[in-house]
Amino acid sequence: MPPQNSPSPEPSESSSPPPTPLPAIRANDPDHAGAEVDNTPAPGAPTNDPHRITLVVPTTDETVFSLGMGAPTRIKDTGITGRTKTHVHFHATEEPATMVLLGNKTLEGWAGYKANQLAVATGYMMVTEGASWSESKEQMYLVSRKDDVIVRAAAGAKKKVLVQADEGSVWVGGGKGVLIGGKNEVKIYADTGFTRSDAAYKGEISEDLEKKFATGWSARASSLFDWGQTIIGIIGSVIGLANERREALADKKGWKVKSMAEFAAVAAEIGKLAYTLKKAAQADETPGSVSIHAEHEVGVVAGGVLEMFGQTGAGISSPITVDLIGGTVGAKAATFASVWAGVNASLTAGKEASVSGGSEVRIKSKKEVNITGGTEVKIGAGTAAVMSAEKEYAVVFGKEFVYVAAEGYGMKATEKDLAIGKMTSPSNYKSAAGADSPILKMADKSINAKCGSCTITMDGTAEKMEIHAGHMKITSSSGVIEASNGKILIDG
Repeated sequence: MPPQNSPSPEPSESSSPPPTPLPAIRANDPDHAGAEVDNTPAPGAPTNDPHRITLVVPTTDETVFSLGMGAPTRIKDTGITGRTKTHVHFHATEEPATMVLLGNKTLEGWAGYKANQLAVATGYMMVTEGASWSESKEQMYLVSRKDDVIVRAAAGAKKKVLVQADEGSVWVGGGKGVLIGGKNEVKIYADTGFTRSDAAYKGEISEDLEKKFATGWSARASSLFDWGQTIIGIIGSVIGLANERREALADKKGWKVKSMAEFAAVAAEIGKLAYTLKKAAQADETPGSVSIHAEHEVGVVAGGVLEMFGQTGAGISSPITVDLIGGTVGAKAATFASVWAGVNASLTAGKEASVSGGSEVRIKSKKEVNITGGTEVKIGAGTAAVMSAEKEYAVVFGKEFVYVAAEGYGMKATEKDLAIGKMTSPSNYKSAAGADSPILKMADKSINAKCGSCTITMDGTAEKMEIHAGHMKITSSSGVIEASNGKILIDG
């Protein structure tokens, strides 16, 4: 029944069935239970009017508890409702101890994580010594209007925080930035065989995915390839250093700067090999590591600049192919740089390719070195250029001509003639030609030598030889021997 002084109740729906009478409700004083006489009147017949029980405690906290229809003067909502200015809590003291708190702190809290937080609580707090499960069929929304949101697994080295979308995607975004970090390692995986964790209530989070990628074949293949390349490179460098040192000792010279740099590079490669072998033997990643594993592709894209840096080393490896592509691509080393291939290595440019060194450039091969150009091949030196064959032969060949010269004299051979002697324009190999004197010129059937006013001509076509200065003439087999001044003439 509604209280006597309450406002007129709201009319009920005419279609509601008559309420069922309830048994009498009687308040008992436990201290006088034996002395009381039950003179409670029988309940009256229920009506269809709104029903409500409202308990109001006259304290400064204005505590109200209401059951049933809402009251415009107290709590307007229908149902089981309560209201207070400062504090509400519900407390299960044992098995397990649990408290749900609304408003301000409680005097009945206990020490949990970070001491007794219930004693200083403001707002909402739930503390339990057991497990917690929060579930919604539709959207679940967690938001803080002005401060942080924290999700944390506070104890246990093997305990985890799982954020998972069973069929969709997990999005992590930051208006300022996103920070993902770990004391030991950070791992990022992508795999079509991914199996979501289906941890039950109080169950463990599966580690199957992490174990699967820890033994990935591609990572092992790349490591084996890298180790093989490193070992072969070290052996080749040691052999090269031994040969250079032997040559230096033969010439009574000390260590070259290049040799010292290469020696340092070999030492660094040995250190890297030892480190990677040790890492491969570890059960877990080295503390402080980040690893990215993908079943197929990994893409790293930057709209501006992309940097990769390793304090002791950096490597890009693949058992199949590695490409570096850009408008410009540079590979730089403070001491030593090398390009190595197990079978073939090439340096190719669409227009121009250059290899330069501050003091020395070497091109070496155990068998053959080919330097070719579609139009020209130029080999130049500021001081000296040497071409030599230590055992068999050296060849210089030109389809149209060959030119060998110093600043004054030289030799130019063409398809039709050969000139040896003083050269005109000796520094221009295309326009250089034999001067008037001194010169020796050979053609298919003639030889002409000239020094000053002395000329010797041998003509195979006319079967004659002429020597000029005092004059001499030798003609064909049926012909003449002629000399001047002393006048010797022999006629056939």
